[in-house]
Amino acid sequence: GDGEDQGDQTQNEPFFHGPAVWSPDGSRIGFTSSGKGGYDIYAKKASGLGETTPLVTSSEQEWIKDWSKDGRYIAYNSETGIYALPLFGNREPIPIARCNAWRKPGLNMPNFSYDGKWIAYNSDETGTWQVYVVPFPAANRKLLISDNGGVQPRWRRDGKELYYLTTDGKMMAVD
Repeated sequence: GDGEDQGDQTQNEPFFHGPAVWSPDGSRIGFTSSGKGGYDIYAKKASGLGETTPLVTSSEQEWIKDWSKDGRYIAYNSETGIYALPLFGNREPIPIARCNAWRKPGLNMPNFSYDGKWIAYNSDETGTWQVYVVPFPAANRKLLISDNGGVQPRWRRDGKELYYLTTDGKMMAVD
């Protein structure tokens, strides 16, 4: 740079930290930032123009992981679990799983199904990394998907299969 001071707004603007998540229509980017002290979640227009909007700010550390295909929710990890945040109404986080999802944020990967009726995630709450699925938004029952360890679940676009990696790196597909 030319050494010019960029002013307070630039210095206070949250900056990207870790991977970004695109909104389904490609118009916005959700990202985690440590720019204001802790790790919080923000969104910005993909063009880079306009204001940065805070989505999740709290005393906990949060890490964005997915954006629902209808654009109405984001899924994220925090120190106390995995949550979905409605981007409408009262914007109260919906608990998906209670676990220390922040401890290994690269492994905890909540993922919305394409029809929005399920969230797949992985957790080591039993001492072994396993893949689970919960109905959404109720999240009132948990189904174990992996039988010998699993991480990083992802839905096939038509929703008929769920892919994940075993803890020894093999790719698995489950109907």
